[in-house]
Amino acid sequence: MNTTLNMYILKSALILWILVLSSGPAYSDGFRIVCYFSSLSQYRNGIATFRATNIDPFLCTHIVFSHAKVKGTQIRLTEWTDANWHKDLFALKSTNPKLQILLSVGHELGLLESFFDAAENDVARRTFAQNVVIYVRSKQLDGITLEWFNIANNTTKSVGEKFQELLRKIKSEFEEEAKSTSNPMLTLAVTTTARKKLIDAGYDVAEMAKLADFLSIRTVDLRTAADGKIGPSASLYGIPGEHINVSELNVNWAASYYQTLGVPSEKINIGIPTYGRTFTLMNVGAHLVGFPASRDGNPGKLTETNGIMSYFEMCALIREGGSVMRIPHSRYYVRGNQWISYEDVGSVMQKACYVKEKLYGGITMWNLDLDDFSDQGCSQGKYPLINTAAQILKFDDGKQCASKMWETYVGGPIYTTKFPVRPSSENDLGSNRLVCYVTNWSRYRQIPAKFLPEDINPNICTHIIYAYAEVIDKKIIPRYQEEDSKSALPGIYSRVLQSKAYNPVLKVLLSVGGDGAGTVEFERASENAESRRIFSENAVRFLRDRGFDGLEVFWAYPTAKTSANLKELLQ
Repeated sequence: MNTTLNMYILKSALILWILVLSSGPAYSDGFRIVCYFSSLSQYRNGIATFRATNIDPFLCTHIVFSHAKVKGTQIRLTEWTDANWHKDLFALKSTNPKLQILLSVGHELGLLESFFDAAENDVARRTFAQNVVIYVRSKQLDGITLEWFNIANNTTKSVGEKFQELLRKIKSEFEEEAKSTSNPMLTLAVTTTARKKLIDAGYDVAEMAKLADFLSIRTVDLRTAADGKIGPSASLYGIPGEHINVSELNVNWAASYYQTLGVPSEKINIGIPTYGRTFTLMNVGAHLVGFPASRDGNPGKLTETNGIMSYFEMCALIREGGSVMRIPHSRYYVRGNQWISYEDVGSVMQKACYVKEKLYGGITMWNLDLDDFSDQGCSQGKYPLINTAAQILKFDDGKQCASKMWETYVGGPIYTTKFPVRPSSENDLGSNRLVCYVTNWSRYRQIPAKFLPEDINPNICTHIIYAYAEVIDKKIIPRYQEEDSKSALPGIYSRVLQSKAYNPVLKVLLSVGGDGAGTVEFERASENAESRRIFSENAVRFLRDRGFDGLEVFWAYPTAKTSANLKELLQ
Protein backbone atom coordinates (compact mmCIF):
# COMPACT_ATOMS: atom_id res chain seq x y z
CA MET A 1 0.00 0.00 0.00
CA ASN A 2 1.31 3.41 -0.90
CA THR A 3 1.53 6.19 1.63
CA THR A 4 1.19 9.48 -0.28
CA LEU A 5 -2.02 10.40 1.60
CA ASN A 6 -1.52 8.19 4.66
CA MET A 7 0.16 10.11 7.40
CA TYR A 8 2.54 7.84 9.23
CA ILE A 9 3.73 4.33 9.95
CA LEU A 10 3.78 2.96 13.48
CA LYS A 11 6.30 0.20 12.95
CA SER A 12 6.85 -0.34 16.66
CA ALA A 13 3.17 -1.13 17.21
CA LEU A 14 3.21 -3.64 14.38
CA ILE A 15 6.39 -5.30 15.64
CA LEU A 16 4.88 -5.56 19.13
CA TRP A 17 1.74 -7.18 17.74
CA ILE A 18 3.70 -9.73 15.69
CA LEU A 19 5.74 -10.61 18.80
CA VAL A 20 2.51 -11.21 20.70
CA LEU A 21 1.31 -13.50 17.92
CA SER A 22 4.43 -15.62 18.05
CA SER A 23 3.98 -16.37 21.75
CA GLY A 24 1.05 -18.74 21.14
CA PRO A 25 -2.29 -18.46 22.96
CA ALA A 26 -3.45 -20.78 25.71
CA TYR A 27 -6.85 -22.43 25.77
CA SER A 28 -9.83 -20.53 27.11
CA ASP A 29 -13.39 -21.63 27.84
CA GLY A 30 -14.80 -18.45 26.31
CA PHE A 31 -15.20 -17.97 22.58
CA ARG A 32 -15.10 -20.92 20.20
CA ILE A 33 -12.25 -20.97 17.70
CA VAL A 34 -13.16 -23.68 15.20
CA CYS A 35 -10.49 -24.56 12.65
CA TYR A 36 -10.93 -26.73 9.57
CA PHE A 37 -8.24 -28.61 7.73
CA SER A 38 -8.53 -30.56 4.51
CA SER A 39 -7.43 -34.15 4.01
CA LEU A 40 -6.16 -33.13 0.57
CA SER A 41 -3.56 -30.80 2.06
CA GLN A 42 -1.19 -33.68 2.86
CA TYR A 43 -0.65 -34.18 -0.88
CA ARG A 44 0.43 -30.64 -1.70
CA ASN A 45 4.05 -29.84 -2.49
CA GLY A 46 6.72 -27.87 -0.71
CA ILE A 47 5.71 -25.54 2.09
CA ALA A 48 2.04 -26.26 1.32
CA THR A 49 2.23 -29.86 2.60
CA PHE A 50 0.09 -30.04 5.74
CA ARG A 51 -0.43 -32.87 8.21
CA ALA A 52 -2.07 -33.17 11.60
CA THR A 53 1.37 -32.93 13.18
CA ASN A 54 1.52 -29.31 11.98
CA ILE A 55 -1.40 -28.37 14.24
CA ASP A 56 -0.77 -26.37 17.40
CA PRO A 57 -3.06 -28.10 19.93
CA PHE A 58 -3.61 -24.84 21.83
CA LEU A 59 -4.40 -22.61 18.86
CA CYS A 60 -8.05 -23.61 18.32
CA THR A 61 -10.79 -24.87 20.62
CA HIS A 62 -12.16 -27.23 17.95
CA ILE A 63 -10.39 -28.94 15.05
CA VAL A 64 -12.61 -30.06 12.16
CA PHE A 65 -11.25 -32.75 9.85
CA SER A 66 -12.70 -32.40 6.34
CA HIS A 67 -14.29 -34.51 5.29
CA ALA A 68 -16.37 -37.70 5.38
CA LYS A 69 -18.97 -38.50 2.76
CA VAL A 70 -22.45 -39.87 3.32
CA LYS A 71 -23.10 -43.19 1.56
CA GLY A 72 -26.68 -44.25 2.09
CA THR A 73 -26.99 -44.34 5.87
CA GLN A 74 -23.26 -44.70 6.49
CA ILE A 75 -20.41 -42.21 6.68
CA ARG A 76 -17.21 -43.00 4.84
CA LEU A 77 -13.92 -41.21 4.63
CA THR A 78 -12.89 -39.98 1.22
CA GLU A 79 -10.83 -42.49 -0.70
CA TRP A 80 -7.62 -40.48 -0.48
CA THR A 81 -7.58 -40.22 3.29
CA ASP A 82 -4.98 -41.96 5.39
CA ALA A 83 -6.76 -44.62 7.46
CA ASN A 84 -4.77 -43.57 10.53
CA TRP A 85 -5.60 -39.87 10.33
CA HIS A 86 -7.58 -39.94 13.57
CA LYS A 87 -4.61 -41.25 15.56
CA ASP A 88 -2.55 -38.15 14.78
CA LEU A 89 -5.47 -35.94 15.73
CA PHE A 90 -6.16 -37.82 18.94
CA ALA A 91 -2.52 -37.35 19.88
CA LEU A 92 -3.19 -33.61 20.04
CA LYS A 93 -5.66 -34.22 22.86
CA SER A 94 -2.95 -35.80 24.98
CA THR A 95 -1.26 -32.39 24.95
CA ASN A 96 -4.48 -30.40 25.32
CA PRO A 97 -7.32 -32.52 26.80
CA LYS A 98 -9.80 -29.66 26.32
CA LEU A 99 -9.35 -29.66 22.54
CA GLN A 100 -12.33 -31.05 20.62
CA ILE A 101 -11.85 -33.01 17.39
CA LEU A 102 -14.86 -32.97 15.07
CA LEU A 103 -15.51 -34.72 11.78
CA SER A 104 -16.97 -32.78 8.88
CA VAL A 105 -19.80 -34.87 7.40
CA GLY A 106 -21.22 -34.26 3.95
CA HIS A 107 -20.12 -33.23 0.51
CA GLU A 108 -17.15 -30.84 0.48
CA LEU A 109 -19.34 -28.36 -1.40
CA GLY A 110 -22.21 -28.79 1.04
CA LEU A 111 -24.51 -30.36 -1.57
CA LEU A 112 -27.65 -31.75 0.00
CA GLU A 113 -27.89 -34.71 -2.40
CA SER A 114 -25.40 -36.62 -0.26
CA PHE A 115 -27.92 -36.65 2.61
CA PHE A 116 -31.00 -37.65 0.61
CA ASP A 117 -31.00 -41.35 1.54
CA ALA A 118 -30.14 -40.73 5.18
CA ALA A 119 -32.98 -38.20 5.57
CA GLU A 120 -35.63 -40.05 3.57
CA ASN A 121 -37.74 -41.56 6.38
CA ASP A 122 -37.77 -42.34 10.11
CA VAL A 123 -35.98 -45.67 9.73
CA ALA A 124 -33.21 -44.21 7.58
CA ARG A 125 -32.75 -41.25 9.92
CA ARG A 126 -32.51 -43.47 13.00
CA THR A 127 -30.07 -45.85 11.28
CA PHE A 128 -27.87 -42.99 10.10
CA ALA A 129 -27.83 -41.36 13.55
CA GLN A 130 -26.85 -44.64 15.21
CA ASN A 131 -24.10 -45.23 12.65
CA VAL A 132 -22.74 -41.75 13.27
CA VAL A 133 -22.44 -42.45 17.00
CA ILE A 134 -20.71 -45.78 16.39
CA TYR A 135 -18.25 -44.33 13.89
CA VAL A 136 -17.39 -41.21 15.88
CA ARG A 137 -16.83 -43.14 19.11
CA SER A 138 -14.68 -45.74 17.31
CA LYS A 139 -12.36 -42.97 16.11
CA GLN A 140 -12.28 -41.29 19.54
CA LEU A 141 -13.77 -38.09 18.13
CA ASP A 142 -15.80 -35.51 20.00
CA GLY A 143 -18.59 -34.94 17.50
CA ILE A 144 -19.52 -33.91 13.97
CA THR A 145 -20.38 -30.85 11.95
CA LEU A 146 -22.92 -31.29 9.17
CA GLU A 147 -22.05 -29.47 5.94
CA TRP A 148 -25.44 -28.02 5.07
CA PHE A 149 -24.46 -24.61 3.72
CA ASN A 150 -26.01 -25.36 0.32
CA ILE A 151 -28.93 -27.38 1.61
CA ALA A 152 -31.50 -25.15 -0.10
CA ASN A 153 -30.15 -25.41 -3.64
CA ASN A 154 -33.01 -26.63 -5.82
CA THR A 155 -34.87 -28.04 -2.84
CA THR A 156 -38.44 -27.88 -1.57
CA LYS A 157 -39.91 -27.20 1.84
CA SER A 158 -40.68 -30.89 2.35
CA VAL A 159 -37.05 -31.82 1.71
CA GLY A 160 -35.92 -29.14 4.15
CA GLU A 161 -38.25 -30.59 6.77
CA LYS A 162 -36.67 -34.03 6.28
CA PHE A 163 -33.27 -32.57 6.95
CA GLN A 164 -34.60 -30.93 10.09
CA GLU A 165 -35.91 -34.30 11.26
CA LEU A 166 -32.53 -35.87 10.54
CA LEU A 167 -30.86 -33.26 12.72
CA ARG A 168 -33.38 -33.91 15.48
CA LYS A 169 -32.75 -37.65 15.33
CA ILE A 170 -28.96 -37.22 15.50
CA LYS A 171 -29.35 -34.97 18.54
CA SER A 172 -31.60 -37.54 20.18
CA GLU A 173 -29.11 -40.35 19.59
CA PHE A 174 -26.30 -38.22 21.01
CA GLU A 175 -28.36 -37.58 24.15
CA GLU A 176 -29.33 -41.24 24.58
CA GLU A 177 -25.77 -42.45 24.07
CA ALA A 178 -24.40 -40.00 26.63
CA LYS A 179 -27.08 -40.98 29.14
CA SER A 180 -26.55 -44.72 28.74
CA THR A 181 -22.74 -44.63 28.79
CA SER A 182 -22.03 -41.61 31.01
CA ASN A 183 -19.73 -40.34 28.25
CA PRO A 184 -19.66 -36.60 27.58
CA MET A 185 -22.30 -35.88 24.98
CA LEU A 186 -20.99 -35.63 21.45
CA THR A 187 -20.92 -32.18 19.86
CA LEU A 188 -23.36 -31.50 17.05
CA ALA A 189 -22.59 -28.49 14.84
CA VAL A 190 -23.99 -27.37 11.50
CA THR A 191 -22.36 -25.31 8.76
CA THR A 192 -24.96 -23.00 7.25
CA THR A 193 -25.18 -20.57 4.36
CA ALA A 194 -24.85 -16.79 4.52
CA ARG A 195 -27.11 -16.20 1.51
CA LYS A 196 -30.64 -15.00 2.24
CA LYS A 197 -32.28 -16.89 -0.61
CA LEU A 198 -30.91 -20.21 0.63
CA ILE A 199 -31.61 -19.43 4.29
CA ASP A 200 -35.24 -18.64 3.56
CA ALA A 201 -35.77 -21.65 1.31
CA GLY A 202 -34.13 -24.43 3.28
CA TYR A 203 -33.72 -23.64 6.97
CA ASP A 204 -35.85 -23.37 10.06
CA VAL A 205 -32.91 -21.71 11.72
CA ALA A 206 -34.58 -21.16 15.10
CA GLU A 207 -35.26 -24.89 15.42
CA MET A 208 -31.84 -25.75 14.05
CA ALA A 209 -30.23 -23.56 16.69
CA LYS A 210 -32.10 -25.40 19.44
CA LEU A 211 -30.73 -28.74 18.25
CA ALA A 212 -27.17 -27.80 17.31
CA ASP A 213 -24.48 -26.79 19.76
CA PHE A 214 -23.48 -24.05 17.37
CA LEU A 215 -23.90 -22.89 13.78
CA SER A 216 -20.92 -21.94 11.64
CA ILE A 217 -22.17 -19.36 9.15
CA ARG A 218 -20.16 -19.70 5.97
CA THR A 219 -19.43 -16.00 5.54
CA VAL A 220 -16.76 -16.78 2.96
CA ASP A 221 -16.99 -16.94 -0.83
CA LEU A 222 -19.85 -14.44 -0.73
CA ARG A 223 -18.71 -13.27 -4.15
CA THR A 224 -16.93 -15.43 -6.68
CA ALA A 225 -16.11 -15.26 -10.36
CA ALA A 226 -19.27 -17.27 -11.02
CA ASP A 227 -21.19 -14.04 -10.35
CA GLY A 228 -19.54 -12.49 -13.40
CA LYS A 229 -18.31 -9.53 -11.35
CA ILE A 230 -15.44 -8.78 -9.02
CA GLY A 231 -16.08 -8.02 -5.37
CA PRO A 232 -14.89 -8.69 -1.81
CA SER A 233 -15.55 -12.31 -0.91
CA ALA A 234 -15.87 -11.86 2.85
CA SER A 235 -16.40 -8.18 3.63
CA LEU A 236 -17.40 -7.41 7.22
CA TYR A 237 -19.87 -4.73 6.12
CA GLY A 238 -21.43 -3.69 2.84
CA ILE A 239 -19.75 -1.22 0.54
CA PRO A 240 -21.32 2.28 0.61
CA GLY A 241 -23.59 2.89 -2.35
CA GLU A 242 -23.98 -0.75 -3.33
CA HIS A 243 -27.17 -1.93 -5.00
CA ILE A 244 -29.65 -3.66 -2.69
CA ASN A 245 -29.12 -6.97 -4.51
CA VAL A 246 -25.54 -7.21 -3.25
CA SER A 247 -25.78 -5.20 -0.02
CA GLU A 248 -26.59 -8.46 1.82
CA LEU A 249 -23.29 -10.06 0.82
CA ASN A 250 -21.34 -9.29 3.97
CA VAL A 251 -20.64 -10.77 7.38
CA ASN A 252 -22.64 -8.30 9.45
CA TRP A 253 -25.79 -8.69 7.38
CA ALA A 254 -25.72 -12.50 7.56
CA ALA A 255 -25.06 -12.67 11.29
CA SER A 256 -27.72 -10.07 12.05
CA TYR A 257 -30.26 -11.89 9.87
CA TYR A 258 -29.73 -15.14 11.76
CA GLN A 259 -30.40 -13.29 14.99
CA THR A 260 -33.64 -11.82 13.65
CA LEU A 261 -34.73 -15.38 12.82
CA GLY A 262 -34.29 -16.47 16.42
CA VAL A 263 -30.72 -17.76 16.66
CA PRO A 264 -29.08 -16.75 19.97
CA SER A 265 -25.85 -14.82 19.46
CA GLU A 266 -23.87 -17.34 21.51
CA LYS A 267 -24.78 -20.09 19.01
CA ILE A 268 -23.34 -18.15 16.05
CA ASN A 269 -19.82 -18.70 14.73
CA ILE A 270 -18.61 -16.21 12.13
CA GLY A 271 -16.72 -17.76 9.21
CA ILE A 272 -13.35 -16.27 8.26
CA PRO A 273 -11.26 -17.45 5.28
CA THR A 274 -7.50 -17.81 5.43
CA TYR A 275 -7.38 -17.76 1.64
CA GLY A 276 -8.02 -15.29 -1.13
CA ARG A 277 -10.76 -15.57 -3.75
CA THR A 278 -9.33 -15.06 -7.22
CA PHE A 279 -10.91 -13.52 -10.32
CA THR A 280 -9.77 -12.94 -13.88
CA LEU A 281 -10.68 -9.45 -15.07
CA MET A 282 -12.67 -9.10 -18.26
CA ASN A 283 -10.70 -5.95 -19.03
CA VAL A 284 -7.23 -5.23 -17.68
CA GLY A 285 -7.39 -2.01 -15.67
CA ALA A 286 -11.12 -2.30 -14.94
CA HIS A 287 -10.62 -3.45 -11.36
CA LEU A 288 -13.14 -1.46 -9.31
CA VAL A 289 -15.69 -3.49 -7.37
CA GLY A 290 -18.55 -4.52 -9.63
CA PHE A 291 -16.59 -4.59 -12.87
CA PRO A 292 -16.76 -7.74 -15.03
CA ALA A 293 -14.89 -10.96 -14.30
CA SER A 294 -14.53 -13.63 -16.96
CA ARG A 295 -13.61 -16.64 -14.79
CA ASP A 296 -11.76 -17.77 -11.68
CA GLY A 297 -8.27 -16.45 -11.27
CA ASN A 298 -5.12 -18.46 -11.77
CA PRO A 299 -4.53 -21.20 -9.18
CA GLY A 300 -1.80 -20.86 -6.60
CA LYS A 301 1.48 -22.49 -7.56
CA LEU A 302 1.36 -24.75 -4.49
CA THR A 303 -2.32 -25.16 -3.68
CA GLU A 304 -3.25 -25.61 -7.36
CA THR A 305 -6.95 -24.84 -6.94
CA ASN A 306 -8.82 -22.55 -9.32
CA GLY A 307 -10.33 -19.56 -7.57
CA ILE A 308 -8.27 -20.05 -4.39
CA MET A 309 -5.02 -18.50 -3.18
CA SER A 310 -3.62 -19.42 0.24
CA TYR A 311 -2.38 -16.68 2.54
CA PHE A 312 1.23 -17.82 2.21
CA GLU A 313 0.85 -17.64 -1.58
CA MET A 314 -0.69 -14.17 -1.26
CA CYS A 315 2.38 -12.94 0.62
CA ALA A 316 4.61 -14.25 -2.18
CA LEU A 317 2.47 -12.55 -4.84
CA ILE A 318 2.61 -9.20 -3.06
CA ARG A 319 6.38 -9.41 -2.79
CA GLU A 320 6.63 -10.10 -6.53
CA GLY A 321 4.72 -6.94 -7.49
CA GLY A 322 1.22 -5.78 -8.27
CA SER A 323 -0.90 -3.41 -6.20
CA VAL A 324 -2.72 -3.85 -2.91
CA MET A 325 -5.91 -1.81 -2.67
CA ARG A 326 -7.94 -1.00 0.43
CA ILE A 327 -11.64 -0.37 0.40
CA PRO A 328 -13.76 -0.20 3.57
CA HIS A 329 -13.49 -3.50 5.51
CA SER A 330 -11.74 -5.28 2.63
CA ARG A 331 -8.58 -5.35 0.63
CA TYR A 332 -7.75 -6.73 -2.75
CA TYR A 333 -4.71 -7.36 -4.90
CA VAL A 334 -4.51 -6.64 -8.61
CA ARG A 335 -1.83 -7.40 -11.17
CA GLY A 336 -2.56 -7.51 -14.87
CA ASN A 337 -5.82 -9.39 -15.33
CA GLN A 338 -5.67 -11.08 -11.91
CA TRP A 339 -7.82 -9.73 -9.05
CA ILE A 340 -7.82 -11.31 -5.58
CA SER A 341 -9.99 -10.54 -2.57
CA TYR A 342 -8.19 -11.69 0.57
CA GLU A 343 -7.79 -11.38 4.33
CA ASP A 344 -4.74 -10.10 6.16
CA VAL A 345 -3.82 -9.65 9.83
CA GLY A 346 -5.69 -6.35 9.97
CA SER A 347 -8.98 -7.57 8.50
CA VAL A 348 -8.99 -10.71 10.67
CA MET A 349 -8.33 -8.58 13.75
CA GLN A 350 -11.30 -6.41 12.87
CA LYS A 351 -13.57 -9.44 12.52
CA ALA A 352 -12.41 -10.90 15.83
CA CYS A 353 -13.12 -7.57 17.52
CA TYR A 354 -16.54 -7.56 15.86
CA VAL A 355 -17.31 -11.03 17.25
CA LYS A 356 -16.24 -9.90 20.70
CA GLU A 357 -18.27 -6.70 20.54
CA LYS A 358 -21.42 -8.48 19.35
CA LEU A 359 -20.96 -11.35 21.84
CA TYR A 360 -21.20 -14.01 19.18
CA GLY A 361 -20.14 -17.53 20.11
CA GLY A 362 -16.90 -17.52 18.16
CA ILE A 363 -15.32 -17.93 14.76
CA THR A 364 -14.79 -20.71 12.25
CA MET A 365 -11.58 -20.53 10.25
CA TRP A 366 -11.39 -22.07 6.76
CA ASN A 367 -8.62 -23.50 6.81
CA LEU A 368 -5.61 -24.24 8.99
CA ASP A 369 -3.73 -25.52 5.94
CA LEU A 370 -4.26 -22.28 3.97
CA ASP A 371 -2.88 -19.97 6.64
CA ASP A 372 0.91 -19.54 6.75
CA PHE A 373 1.13 -22.46 9.16
CA SER A 374 4.91 -22.91 8.91
CA ASP A 375 5.92 -19.21 8.81
CA GLN A 376 7.69 -19.78 5.51
CA GLY A 377 5.56 -17.47 3.38
CA CYS A 378 4.82 -14.25 5.26
CA SER A 379 7.37 -13.97 8.10
CA GLN A 380 4.60 -13.05 10.56
CA GLY A 381 4.88 -16.09 12.81
CA LYS A 382 3.07 -19.40 12.45
CA TYR A 383 -0.65 -19.18 11.66
CA PRO A 384 -0.64 -15.35 11.55
CA LEU A 385 -4.32 -15.03 10.65
CA ILE A 386 -5.72 -17.61 13.06
CA ASN A 387 -3.31 -16.52 15.77
CA THR A 388 -4.46 -12.93 15.38
CA ALA A 389 -8.09 -13.90 15.93
CA ALA A 390 -7.18 -16.21 18.81
CA GLN A 391 -5.24 -13.49 20.62
CA ILE A 392 -8.17 -11.09 20.38
CA LEU A 393 -10.80 -13.60 21.51
CA LYS A 394 -8.75 -15.17 24.29
CA PHE A 395 -6.68 -12.37 25.74
CA ASP A 396 -7.70 -8.91 24.61
CA ASP A 397 -9.07 -6.81 27.46
CA GLY A 398 -10.63 -4.41 24.99
CA LYS A 399 -7.59 -2.20 24.49
CA GLN A 400 -6.47 -3.78 21.22
CA CYS A 401 -9.94 -3.51 19.73
CA ALA A 402 -10.36 0.05 20.99
CA SER A 403 -7.04 1.03 19.41
CA LYS A 404 -8.31 0.09 15.93
CA MET A 405 -5.09 -1.81 15.23
CA TRP A 406 -6.79 -3.58 12.32
CA GLU A 407 -6.04 -0.41 10.39
CA THR A 408 -2.52 -1.84 10.16
CA TYR A 409 -1.55 -3.11 6.78
CA VAL A 410 1.35 -5.51 7.30
CA GLY A 411 4.36 -4.00 5.58
CA GLY A 412 2.62 -0.63 5.32
CA PRO A 413 0.90 2.13 7.24
CA ILE A 414 -1.41 2.31 10.19
CA TYR A 415 -4.14 4.74 9.21
CA THR A 416 -5.13 7.54 11.53
CA THR A 417 -8.62 7.69 10.03
CA LYS A 418 -11.55 5.81 11.55
CA PHE A 419 -12.30 4.48 8.07
CA PRO A 420 -15.07 4.41 6.81
CA VAL A 421 -16.95 6.63 9.27
CA ARG A 422 -18.67 9.42 7.38
CA PRO A 423 -18.94 12.97 8.72
CA SER A 424 -22.55 14.02 9.05
CA SER A 425 -22.34 17.50 7.58
CA GLU A 426 -18.94 19.09 8.08
CA ASN A 427 -15.46 17.68 8.02
CA ASP A 428 -13.91 16.97 11.42
CA LEU A 429 -11.55 19.90 10.80
CA GLY A 430 -14.51 22.26 11.05
CA SER A 431 -13.98 25.41 9.01
CA ASN A 432 -10.30 24.67 8.40
CA ARG A 433 -9.12 23.24 5.11
CA LEU A 434 -6.68 20.39 4.64
CA VAL A 435 -6.00 20.27 0.90
CA CYS A 436 -4.14 17.28 -0.52
CA TYR A 437 -2.74 16.85 -4.01
CA VAL A 438 -2.77 13.66 -6.05
CA THR A 439 -0.51 13.79 -9.09
CA ASN A 440 -1.32 12.07 -12.34
CA TRP A 441 2.22 10.77 -12.76
CA SER A 442 2.46 9.01 -9.37
CA ARG A 443 0.75 5.91 -10.77
CA TYR A 444 3.71 5.33 -13.08
CA ARG A 445 6.24 4.98 -10.28
CA GLN A 446 7.64 1.64 -9.20
CA ILE A 447 6.36 -0.09 -6.07
CA PRO A 448 6.36 0.96 -3.25
CA ALA A 449 6.19 4.57 -4.53
CA LYS A 450 3.40 3.77 -6.98
CA PHE A 451 0.15 5.54 -6.03
CA LEU A 452 -3.26 4.77 -7.51
CA PRO A 453 -6.65 6.44 -7.01
CA GLU A 454 -7.74 3.54 -4.81
CA ASP A 455 -4.92 4.43 -2.39
CA ILE A 456 -6.64 7.70 -1.47
CA ASN A 457 -7.85 7.76 2.12
CA PRO A 458 -11.07 9.81 1.83
CA ASN A 459 -11.28 10.84 5.47
CA ILE A 460 -7.93 12.57 5.98
CA CYS A 461 -8.32 15.68 3.81
CA THR A 462 -11.15 18.16 3.25
CA HIS A 463 -10.18 18.67 -0.41
CA ILE A 464 -8.44 16.43 -2.93
CA ILE A 465 -6.88 18.18 -5.92
CA TYR A 466 -6.07 15.99 -8.89
CA ALA A 467 -3.17 17.48 -10.87
CA TYR A 468 -2.99 18.31 -13.74
CA ALA A 469 -5.14 18.78 -16.81
CA GLU A 470 -4.08 20.93 -19.74
CA VAL A 471 -5.59 24.08 -21.22
CA ILE A 472 -5.64 23.98 -25.02
CA ASP A 473 -7.58 26.40 -27.21
CA LYS A 474 -9.70 27.63 -24.29
CA LYS A 475 -10.69 24.07 -23.33
CA ILE A 476 -9.69 21.72 -20.53
CA ILE A 477 -8.07 18.59 -21.95
CA PRO A 478 -6.99 15.50 -19.95
CA ARG A 479 -3.22 15.18 -19.96
CA TYR A 480 -3.42 11.41 -20.46
CA GLN A 481 -5.90 9.57 -22.63
CA GLU A 482 -6.78 7.05 -19.91
CA GLU A 483 -7.91 9.77 -17.50
CA ASP A 484 -11.34 10.08 -19.09
CA SER A 485 -13.72 7.12 -18.84
CA LYS A 486 -14.43 4.98 -21.88
CA SER A 487 -17.51 2.89 -22.50
CA ALA A 488 -16.01 -0.22 -20.86
CA LEU A 489 -13.28 1.21 -18.63
CA PRO A 490 -13.40 3.69 -15.75
CA GLY A 491 -10.98 6.55 -16.25
CA ILE A 492 -8.60 7.90 -13.65
CA TYR A 493 -10.95 10.82 -13.01
CA SER A 494 -13.86 8.56 -12.07
CA ARG A 495 -11.61 6.43 -9.87
CA VAL A 496 -10.42 9.50 -7.98
CA LEU A 497 -14.01 10.72 -7.61
CA GLN A 498 -14.99 7.32 -6.16
CA SER A 499 -13.50 8.58 -2.86
CA LYS A 500 -16.64 10.70 -2.43
CA ALA A 501 -18.70 7.53 -2.06
CA TYR A 502 -17.00 6.97 1.30
CA ASN A 503 -17.02 10.61 2.44
CA PRO A 504 -19.80 12.66 0.86
CA VAL A 505 -18.49 15.97 2.23
CA LEU A 506 -15.10 15.50 0.60
CA LYS A 507 -14.43 17.99 -2.22
CA VAL A 508 -12.53 16.77 -5.28
CA LEU A 509 -11.09 19.47 -7.54
CA LEU A 510 -9.24 19.36 -10.84
CA SER A 511 -6.10 21.41 -11.26
CA VAL A 512 -5.23 22.84 -14.68
CA GLY A 513 -1.81 24.04 -15.70
CA GLY A 514 1.15 23.27 -13.45
CA ASP A 515 4.82 24.17 -13.32
CA GLY A 516 5.55 22.93 -16.81
CA ALA A 517 2.44 24.25 -18.51
CA GLY A 518 3.88 27.58 -19.59
CA THR A 519 1.84 30.73 -20.09
CA VAL A 520 0.74 30.77 -23.74
CA GLU A 521 -2.55 28.87 -23.37
CA PHE A 522 -3.54 30.78 -20.24
CA GLU A 523 -2.82 34.05 -22.02
CA ARG A 524 -5.08 33.01 -24.91
CA ALA A 525 -7.86 31.95 -22.54
CA SER A 526 -7.73 35.25 -20.65
CA GLU A 527 -6.78 37.84 -23.27
CA ASN A 528 -10.26 39.37 -23.60
CA ALA A 529 -13.79 39.08 -22.27
CA GLU A 530 -14.91 36.73 -25.05
CA SER A 531 -11.99 34.35 -24.48
CA ARG A 532 -12.65 34.33 -20.76
CA ARG A 533 -16.34 33.59 -21.33
CA ILE A 534 -15.59 30.68 -23.67
CA PHE A 535 -13.02 29.16 -21.32
CA SER A 536 -15.29 29.55 -18.28
CA GLU A 537 -18.27 27.92 -19.99
CA ASN A 538 -16.12 25.07 -21.27
CA ALA A 539 -14.63 24.59 -17.79
CA VAL A 540 -18.03 24.42 -16.09
CA ARG A 541 -19.26 21.89 -18.64
CA PHE A 542 -16.11 19.76 -18.33
CA LEU A 543 -16.21 19.69 -14.52
CA ARG A 544 -19.96 19.02 -14.25
CA ASP A 545 -19.90 16.25 -16.83
CA ARG A 546 -17.29 14.37 -14.79
CA GLY A 547 -18.50 15.16 -11.28
CA PHE A 548 -15.72 17.40 -10.01
CA ASP A 549 -16.53 19.91 -7.27
CA GLY A 550 -14.37 22.71 -8.58
CA LEU A 551 -11.28 23.94 -10.36
CA GLU A 552 -7.81 25.03 -9.35
CA VAL A 553 -6.02 27.29 -11.85
CA PHE A 554 -2.27 26.75 -11.58
CA TRP A 555 -0.89 29.54 -13.74
CA ALA A 556 2.61 29.32 -12.40
CA TYR A 557 4.29 32.30 -14.08
CA PRO A 558 1.94 35.15 -14.98
CA THR A 559 3.75 38.33 -15.94
CA ALA A 560 3.05 41.85 -14.81
CA LYS A 561 1.35 42.36 -18.16
CA THR A 562 -0.95 39.33 -17.85
CA SER A 563 -1.69 39.37 -14.12
CA ALA A 564 -4.68 41.65 -14.62
CA ASN A 565 -6.09 39.19 -17.16
CA LEU A 566 -5.58 36.35 -14.65
CA LYS A 567 -7.67 38.25 -12.12
CA GLU A 568 -10.40 38.80 -14.71
CA LEU A 569 -10.28 35.12 -15.68
CA LEU A 570 -10.75 33.96 -12.10
CA GLN A 571 -13.65 36.36 -11.62
